[in-house]
Amino acid sequence: MPAPVMAIIVTTAATRDRAGITNIESSAQAADALRPIAGDFAFIVFSTGILGTGLIAVPVLARAAAYAIGEAFKWRSGSPGGRTMQRHSTQR
Repeated sequence: MPAPVMAIIVTTAATRDRAGITNIESSAQAADALRPIAGDFAFIVFSTGILGTGLIAVPVLARAAAYAIGEAFKWRSGSPGGRTMQRHSTQR
């Protein structure tokens, strides 16, 4: 799990009971649960964590999509290190 997600989960869990919030149903409530630690910057802290999590996923999704397209068109595809990702035949 990415670090920003873990930071949001841990800090929200640590502060939600102190803030009197026992049922979180929206992202706004989750950001409010951070208010005892982050103060007026709770929304910014929460938003930064969500944005960071989204940005972490971009390279993974781009590579997965490129691999899927290469497989669909039966193109020779591989990683930058020169190792190909194509299936190897067991027959010689």
